[in-house]
Amino acid sequence: MKTVVIVAVIVVIVSGLVIWKYLEKQKFDALSPEVQQALTLTKDRKKSYKRKAKEYDQRVKVAQLTLDALKDQKGRRLKNVGGVVLFERWIETPQGSGSIIGVKATAADESSIKQRLTATRIVALGVFALAAPKKSGGGNAYVVVDGPKVSGVATISGKSNTNAGPDAFAFAAAVNNAARAEEIAASTRPRDIESASKALTQASDNADLMREKDLYSAAIDALPAELAQSFARP
Repeated sequence: MKTVVIVAVIVVIVSGLVIWKYLEKQKFDALSPEVQQALTLTKDRKKSYKRKAKEYDQRVKVAQLTLDALKDQKGRRLKNVGGVVLFERWIETPQGSGSIIGVKATAADESSIKQRLTATRIVALGVFALAAPKKSGGGNAYVVVDGPKVSGVATISGKSNTNAGPDAFAFAAAVNNAARAEEIAASTRPRDIESASKALTQASDNADLMREKDLYSAAIDALPAELAQSFARP
């Protein structure tokens, strides 16, 4: 029954479109050749203007996103492990956040994490209790993050993650790779931002779009009033 209703609705819609197109053709054929030509031109100008407007919006959007990404203090989000969030240029830990530049990350387990942290760091981070071996522990793994602007510890539960150890080493490598990449990228970023700003200025040049708008408006003005009112002015 449902299928029959759907088919009936489709038939009605298709029939309506066929009738509408037929009536539109009848109206068009009743126009003088000059008006037919003007109406066709207006429709073409409308399509051209809409296409140009879409291209302009997309071009500006891409250029703006590129510039915003370069100016973003954190950059893209890369990974989130054990309470630590890694970005292209930034790292957030439960103990603090800061630039990724100069950061070193090392993986550790419950038997070695104390060796990874100096006494000063343990006190500063407040992770002594965290670092102490737990009798009922599930083989937790840790990633110690240490840098000029931030220090912290990611804790990967061994109870809920049987791959905690390898995951810790993988995350430490990801942090170190991001830090090295940012050290290189930071030196050229001012120049990249300047280039992206120029690209945005160029993308924002709407001279071509304005020409298409004027041509479309002129085509509407050339139509009889009863036809012109069916077109929305740009």
